[in-house]
Amino acid sequence: MRKKSSIHRLSIFTVVMLSLTTTLASTRQAWGGLHASIANAMEGRAPECQTKHLEFYPHGSTEYYWAWVANFEVNDKNQTTSCVMLFKAGNPKPVGSAKIPCIAEPAGGVTFTNGNATFNGGHLKCEVNLAKLLPTLAPEKGLIVEPHYDYNNILIAFAGKVAYQPMSRSNPIVVYKAAKDEAGELGMYLLTHRNSVHLMAAMNGIQVSAPAEQTLTLLAKESKLWMIHYRPEGESRARVNLSLGERQLALSRSVPPVRFHMDGGTFYIGGTPQGPHFTGTLDEVIVDPPDGGPPPGGPATTGPSGP
Repeated sequence: MRKKSSIHRLSIFTVVMLSLTTTLASTRQAWGGLHASIANAMEGRAPECQTKHLEFYPHGSTEYYWAWVANFEVNDKNQTTSCVMLFKAGNPKPVGSAKIPCIAEPAGGVTFTNGNATFNGGHLKCEVNLAKLLPTLAPEKGLIVEPHYDYNNILIAFAGKVAYQPMSRSNPIVVYKAAKDEAGELGMYLLTHRNSVHLMAAMNGIQVSAPAEQTLTLLAKESKLWMIHYRPEGESRARVNLSLGERQLALSRSVPPVRFHMDGGTFYIGGTPQGPHFTGTLDEVIVDPPDGGPPPGGPATTGPSGP
């Protein structure tokens, strides 16, 4: 009989400039215990799995946690290597990781320099099957990953510079699209309009964006940390927190959990399945279900939990 372990979220999130370290002090506490030493947590981790500034300590009611990161540090001409990590509760270092290639489409539409990806009419496409991959990363056999999970707690974040252009349209930062045709998209967008930018979340057909009065002046001169965090509101609802560093842009209406299909899908960076639309430079992108609710049919301690 196979052992049935719990797979949850990776509690690793991350990104941007060192100057944000002080600014994000209260934010760190909100998303879990910050590991005391970033350097120690990064020791021995593959280059494509490094997170640049922040590291979170995986803890909670389930045994395993996962996260995906693209840091643009390991590149070929038309390809960068992203990383899926599996963490065990109480251990700040991943117990396993895997390289996930991200291919530029069209070739030459994305260029890489000093750990940054600049988008010039292209996007990156990163295919992964988490249901098959994650059990191979566990230190013991028998980890079961269900075809999908309903997460009411998931974090999406990126650091980068948005170049305003009238034709930049929706500016998708990262979008996950399951291989199943009926599955909706999950992602983060920066809508540009008249030299301003709106942060927007998309989850399974529902769109949530910061209200107009909270629109930010376009930040094209320096890298900033943008975050979308679906926060639990009971067992079957969540609220969407949109923020720039410590600044909360909007706390949306209540929404249902995010359904995340584990059995095959694609992370699109700087684009969508319909094509590339992002204009600017990205420093790092993270998708991390921090505290996914209990899996269908039982409490979190009886099996995987997550999207």
